[in-house]
Amino acid sequence: MFSRILLFLAAACLYSLPSLADTVWLKSGDRLSGKIKLYDSGKLLLNTDFAGVITIEGSKISSVESVQDLMVRFKGGEQQLLHGLQAGQPGQVGLDGSAPRSVALADVRQVVPHTPIAKDWRWSGNVDAAMDQKRAAKDTDKVDVRAKTVVRNRNWRNTLEGEYHREVKDANVATDNYNLQYALDRFWGEHWFWQGRLEYWRDWVDELAIERDVATGPGYQFWDDETGAFSLTALIYRSELELTYPEQLKVYSSALGWDYRHFLLAKRLELFSDGTYQKMMEKMESEYLYDIDTISRGRLGLRYKVTSWASLNVRTEWEKITFKADAPDNSDRRLVMGVGINW
Repeated sequence: MFSRILLFLAAACLYSLPSLADTVWLKSGDRLSGKIKLYDSGKLLLNTDFAGVITIEGSKISSVESVQDLMVRFKGGEQQLLHGLQAGQPGQVGLDGSAPRSVALADVRQVVPHTPIAKDWRWSGNVDAAMDQKRAAKDTDKVDVRAKTVVRNRNWRNTLEGEYHREVKDANVATDNYNLQYALDRFWGEHWFWQGRLEYWRDWVDELAIERDVATGPGYQFWDDETGAFSLTALIYRSELELTYPEQLKVYSSALGWDYRHFLLAKRLELFSDGTYQKMMEKMESEYLYDIDTISRGRLGLRYKVTSWASLNVRTEWEKITFKADAPDNSDRRLVMGVGINW
């Protein structure tokens, strides 16, 4: 008898606990449960147990209920951090904040789950590839592959990147190089972090055959959520250079790096940019290379998601090297279009 009473009380307690799932009521009368990932551009992304992430047109939504902490941005420019949403009358939603009130769903521009940066766990990445084959007076074959993956676990973030470029003109190799980069970030709080980097560059065509870099310095994460991310990093580099000639160099430099991503059209379109601006801290004592002053490398592009994992992308990449001596600047710019996978 006593065990039956305990079982009844346990069941009653479980029944009385609030559901941790968000709920979306549709104008058709249907109800969907899951977890809100993003509301943007008139579309709601809902992560469900039965179909993964689904997209719901905002015009079909009657009301929404959520138990998450949410940043709600309105069309008038106002924004408010809420501790949940309450279901309201059709076309309305209750704001569970310091001053509870109801607003029209049509007045809401964006809803983003608010998760402290230092407490989440995420894994994301992408691989982009492009190939170009031209048969004319001069035959040209190009291959371009770029991959990046980021793993975030509490106060630590690991980033691994790699690139490979090859270009052949009339059976002569004009470009053949790759680079690998690994960065480890340690966060203190939600925004400040300290970064350590290892980089390796290998080139089989240019005079600079091998470059090994070790860098460290502080960084600041302005934001990192479902709408995108933006960070700046200030680094001190120690570089070891090996030339195709019998010469090795060791140089120090300072650098400012950026990493920017912004999602549009309910995460269907992504605008991205990253790169570094590097300033040499000492003179390069070389018999074969001009004395380099600055190096800037970067890229700017768009990525369009065709499916949840496949994408099309276009980007421009640039590299500019300036010299302290009376030598012309060395500039290189490329336009790359290709396909990719994302996770």
